[in-house]
Amino acid sequence: MLKKQHATCVSVQYISVSNIASVKISVKQPAAEPLKRKVPPPVAAKPAKVYSPASAELRTPTEDFQPPPIFDDEVPPATNGSADSALDDELDMLTSMLSLGLQNTHHPDFFGVCYKCRDTIIGEGKGCTAMGNQYHVSCFLCKECEKRLTGLEFYCLNDNPLCEQCYTNTLEDCVVCDQKITERILKAVGKSYHPQCFKCTNCSKKLDGVPFTLDSANRVHCVECYQVKFSPKCAACSELIMPTNDRGETVHIVSMQKNFHVHCYKCEDCGILLSNEEGRGCFPIGDHLLCQRCNGKRMANTTEL
Repeated sequence: MLKKQHATCVSVQYISVSNIASVKISVKQPAAEPLKRKVPPPVAAKPAKVYSPASAELRTPTEDFQPPPIFDDEVPPATNGSADSALDDELDMLTSMLSLGLQNTHHPDFFGVCYKCRDTIIGEGKGCTAMGNQYHVSCFLCKECEKRLTGLEFYCLNDNPLCEQCYTNTLEDCVVCDQKITERILKAVGKSYHPQCFKCTNCSKKLDGVPFTLDSANRVHCVECYQVKFSPKCAACSELIMPTNDRGETVHIVSMQKNFHVHCYKCEDCGILLSNEEGRGCFPIGDHLLCQRCNGKRMANTTEL
């Protein structure tokens, strides 16, 4: 029986996020300039999708392997009604803040209008500037734990300020080393990895950007290790039956519950290939591969003895 095996490709998703800003603020005097931002390590918030290169054509000798599906949560688009409502609310807020600002510009200690509570900020040391807006010192708090952020380093995630600890809690853990992933995230088979932690379980070769495959237990292997570990051996020459084309397909013959290279499946006496029309199939005696004519000769010799 001529048997063709092929593998199922496995895709990798890379996520790189750069919309996180980190700022250290302090109590501002009325004439102070806005603080500078620095870019902290990114996290997987609203990531862009990038897929692995040539691995889409990767094939392996596992005939019935199906990799686990990878699902990406999708946020449904906002309806026109909700979008219009959000725009109206933002316009009302800006109008209110502008009105308050115009009413108090004559005050000598006027600092601005608080972006959070929309009240005026008056008095030395009462306000601060962060994320392009003015806040009361008492209003500029961590979104999660409500810790005061004045004078501390904070992170801006989805337009909300977070203290360093709360920001760290939002990061994903690497499935290999259990450490927080603070830079680029590699997504594969539904799990998160540091790129440097995504390795072949057999030879420890790094597989970031490299075609890979999985065994039946979902263990990650490079293509070379998988082929050596799981390719069948030819019963005639004892060599591995390796893929014969760029798609990783393996063609071999199964006879007498054994595997053979196509070129090794031949009569032991005359050497004719048993898979072609001339050989017309295998007529074995015990474990010996024979064509029909050589089978007859051996049987005749056995009878004579």
